[in-house]
Amino acid sequence: MLLSITNPQNKITLIESSQKKCYFLKSVIHALKLKNTEVINKTLTEKNDFGVFDIITARAFAPIEKIINLTKNNTNNFMNNY
Repeated sequence: MLLSITNPQNKITLIESSQKKCYFLKSVIHALKLKNTEVINKTLTEKNDFGVFDIITARAFAPIEKIINLTKNNTNNFMNNY
């Protein structure tokens, strides 16, 4: 949410597997009128079809190695070589 608020020119995509948390996120997005932010209510898997992103961040999700493996097809950066 902070990235959405501080970078309104950037498109922000939030991925959340919990429907309850997605409802909360969508409520905040609506209340703050964040036109640059979308929420995807799905579980992150290695062969996902979420698209390619310039930056991927995670908070209290998994060890970095697991995050890198799960997001390999979602970024075009140097991490794809691992």
